[in-house]
Amino acid sequence: QNAYLDEIWGIIIVSIIVSLIMCIALYCAGYYGGSVLLDKLSKKSNKCKNGIEFSQKIIERHGIISITVARLIPFSRTYISLVAGSLKCNFYSYIIGSSLGISVWNIIAIKLGITIFDNMSFLKDISTNYKILILIFVNVSIIVLLVRKYIIKKR
Repeated sequence: QNAYLDEIWGIIIVSIIVSLIMCIALYCAGYYGGSVLLDKLSKKSNKCKNGIEFSQKIIERHGIISITVARLIPFSRTYISLVAGSLKCNFYSYIIGSSLGISVWNIIAIKLGITIFDNMSFLKDISTNYKILILIFVNVSIIVLLVRKYIIKKR
């Protein structure tokens, strides 16, 4: 049991270190190539543009707390590093905020993965017994999302 927990914490620590290395690289890319890089990404798609603009506003309003929180939001996790670098945020504050957010995200993701893996036979039983209900739910959800997207586009 202890060896198992040691392995899990080892995986968590390595994942945090690797994530921090990547966020430092993205911060540096934003710091040294900031506006040019962000302009190119913004022109690529509206989603990129919206994500970048949102990240800029949030960092300017809330500072380091926004970086920590952004690490918990899937798409902003990448943009926040580039934007923080381009805004020349204090590097040490950026690392502290990123470390906190990355740690929470990685611990939750790894623990969730382990829990799912440990309960795989239970999940197989559920999916076998409730396959029709699951398919109906998924299809209805997709239809609702498509209709919603169509209505928003029409406005």
